[in-house]
Formats: sequence, structure tokens, C-alpha cells
Amino acid sequence: MKRVYFLLLVLFPAIIYSQSAETVKLNKKEIETIFLNQNLVLIAEKMNISMADAEIIQAKVWDNPTLTISDVNLWTTGKQRETLLEAIPAASHTTQFAVELSQLLTTAGKRRKGVAVQQVSKEMAVQQFSETLRGLKTELRKSINDIIYYQNLKTVLSGQADVLARLINAYEKQVKDGNLSKAELLRLQSSSLEIESGLNQLNLEINALLKTLKSLLNLPPATNMVVIPDTDEKVMPPALVDLYWLATENRPDMKLQKLQTDRFAKTLHLEKARRVPDIMLSANYDRCRRLEKLFRLRCEFQFACFQS
Repeated sequence: MKRVYFLLLVLFPAIIYSQSAETVKLNKKEIETIFLNQNLVLIAEKMNISMADAEIIQAKVWDNPTLTISDVNLWTTGKQRETLLEAIPAASHTTQFAVELSQLLTTAGKRRKGVAVQQVSKEMAVQQFSETLRGLKTELRKSINDIIYYQNLKTVLSGQADVLARLINAYEKQVKDGNLSKAELLRLQSSSLEIESGLNQLNLEINALLKTLKSLLNLPPATNMVVIPDTDEKVMPPALVDLYWLATENRPDMKLQKLQTDRFAKTLHLEKARRVPDIMLSANYDRCRRLEKLFRLRCEFQFACFQS
């Protein structure tokens, strides 16, 4: 058994490293699919929508009734019971208790207006999720396009570096033979160094963008990721006038501002309704020491300013 534990301790880090260091090749659609399923910020925003649904359910329910039992005498002695039975033969062992059942009834449509406020809050949570999704998608697609651009630029510079390397080898032979001056060779070597410096800078840019992309996709940092460019046909954007109307109708931030105004209006209606007192219905039964049975049904007004 100890050998098994020892092998697990030795092999487990190697397995984890091999899994985290695997190479992943993804195109734009695959990257966006992983992004929608694994991004932590989007998962948190989805949870806010679920919380808003729970707030709506909670706003729809009625207040629970209240049951109160008091004045119960559970500790009478035998002598006290004998004395009481001599005075009142019908007395029981428990000489006194009181029971009260009450139910709060809200007025002025407070519950309905509270539900309307929570429904607007849910719509705001949905639009906030859409706004967060739009911002993260913008960052994601910018990173993807920048990576593809730098990869293509790196391919071009690598091709130029290979051509210059072959040209420099040919110039070195000509310089040794005395057919060309050394200045031309130095100029080519300087150009080769500039291309190598550009390639190193491109590698730094690509690594930084890949780090951001893996963070958005919630992938392990050690994952070797390669972005594959799509070969689909490009879609032409609509006209400028159409873009204005599309932005007015579809942008989540603009919808969020409208919902915020609507929520303020509904909250104002709810606060005005809270000025109306609520009704408390109570049924009370009190059995006193002399076994006098009292039952009364009361209807009393109670201000609900304490309710949130």
C-alpha cells in the first residue's frame, strides 16, 4: 500500500505537467465556445441572473403567519394542584396558557409593486450580463485578430530572415574571393540583425496576447496554444445609418439606462404605497387561572414602515 502511495506521489506531478503543457490548436469559433463556457466573469454574471430570479420568487410569496404560545404553567407542584382541585374540581394540571395566531395583510398593492421592481432588476441583470459579454468578446476578438496578424507578420519576417541568411552566405564567399566589398556584407548583416530583433519583439507580443487569451478562456498558463485563422468569407458591415439604429436598439448599456429609469419609477410607486398602513388579523385564546375562556378576533392597523 505504501508503494502505491509513493508511485502516486511521484507520477502525479508528471501527469499534471504533461496535461498542462499540451498543445492546443483552436480557431475563432472554438475559442469563443470555450470562452462562453469557462470564463469566470461570465459565470458570475449568470449567477446574478439566478439570484434575481430568486428575488422575484421571494417577492411573490405572502408573509408567514405568526403563532405565539405564552403563559404556560408547566411547573405546578402537587400541593398546588390539590388546592386548585379542591377549589375548582374541573381544573386540569396546567392552570393557564394563551395562544395567538396573527397574519399580516399588505395593502395598496405593495406585494405586486415589489414584484414589478424585482422583475426590472432581473432585466437589468440580464443587460448587465450582455454588456459584460460584449466587453469581454471585444477583448477576446481583438486578442485573436492581433495574434493572427502577428503570426502572419512573423511568418513573413522569418521568410525574409531565411532569404537574408542565404544571401549573406553567398556574399561572404564573394567577399573572400574579392569580388565584393565588405561594406555590402555588413549592410546585409545589419538588416539581418534588425529582422531578428523584430522577430524577438513579435514573440514577446504574441506571448503577452496568448497570456491574455488563456486568462479569458480560463486555461492553464502552461498550455501551448496556437490560433488557427479562419478561411471564411468576410461579412461586409452595414451602412453608417443602419449602424446608428442598430446601436440604439441593441446596445446593452443603452437598454440598461432605460431599465434603470424604469426601476426608479417603480421603486417610487412602491415607496408611495408603503405610506398606507397594513392590516394585521389576530385570533387570540387566553385561558386564565380561573378557567375563564376568552376568544376574540381583532382587526388592527399596523404601519409597515419597518419593512424593506
